[in-house]
Amino acid sequence: KARLAAKPGRAPMGAAEQAIVAALEHGSHTVGELGVVTAMSGGEIREGVRRLLKAGKVARAKREGKAAYALSGTA
Repeated sequence: KARLAAKPGRAPMGAAEQAIVAALEHGSHTVGELGVVTAMSGGEIREGVRRLLKAGKVARAKREGKAAYALSGTA
């Protein structure tokens, strides 16, 4: 599987971000769902999602009244 390259001037993705992106390749997930599939803590997930949102790799949406995250079209 090809490794996601960092944009010039950006740090490469860490293990947490890679795990989140891998989980989101199968569809959108809430933070709780990401915790189940990645075995990471909520804090780790929220921080990783925040960095991925800032980088434009992940988009936020609402699903059943909760925030859900999915890969953005530019990921």
